[in-house]
Amino acid sequence: MELYICCEVTDIRRASANFGYGRPSHRILQTSDSGALPLLLAAYNNLSTEEFTKVLRIISVITFRYTIIGGLHTNLKENIYNIAAVKISTGQITTASNVAQEVRQLYTSDKDFKNAFSTSIISTKRGKKLVRYILFEIENQLSGTDTDYEDSPATIEHILPENSGVEWENNFPLSIQESFIYRLGNYTILEDDKNRLCGTKSFDEKKDIYHTSQYKMTKDITASEWTTNTLERRQGRLADTATAVWRLPYIN
Repeated sequence: MELYICCEVTDIRRASANFGYGRPSHRILQTSDSGALPLLLAAYNNLSTEEFTKVLRIISVITFRYTIIGGLHTNLKENIYNIAAVKISTGQITTASNVAQEVRQLYTSDKDFKNAFSTSIISTKRGKKLVRYILFEIENQLSGTDTDYEDSPATIEHILPENSGVEWENNFPLSIQESFIYRLGNYTILEDDKNRLCGTKSFDEKKDIYHTSQYKMTKDITASEWTTNTLERRQGRLADTATAVWRLPYIN
């Protein structure tokens, strides 16, 4: 039985790659939610290829909203996935749209997702790949591109630097810096050479460099100063874009 399941999982990954869901960006979400495996196995074995790829997208979006950003780790998700898997296997569910309706309880509302994203902290020390994934998905939405984060040489820029100088202490006293350095609103994408040039420069100096970047989210940084308030406002705008990126058309 264990060998059979391993073979099935391998087949799922191959099918995912063939239909655009084997990109590293999608694999992050798939591997973050092992509880969805029974549902994916059932969908792979019983639904058409087209519907299966749609189910993969459903699981990816729910994983991002519910687990990664929402931080909700309960038995509810596995129970709902297992019920959906049974219904797929018995022919009660035959389309991805049906799957979405069956698991809709796990689909975090736009309001709750925005609120959670707006205050989210993900450290690049432990979650660098995840941060890159998030930033590139948002950049793709803003600029109409389709760049995979693992294919791009661009780097993560901390607007408030990890090792900031004294010039940053007026707006970010040492006692609060740790609370803001790893906020999603403090990150942007920047070419490697420009990132090295930024270093721990002041915000005014950094901003001049940002405006030479090819990345829209970086060029759009136009605040007159970088403070806790401007960081939070930017993260709120990123949350608005994220809501459009990680959205399912089947659920209103």
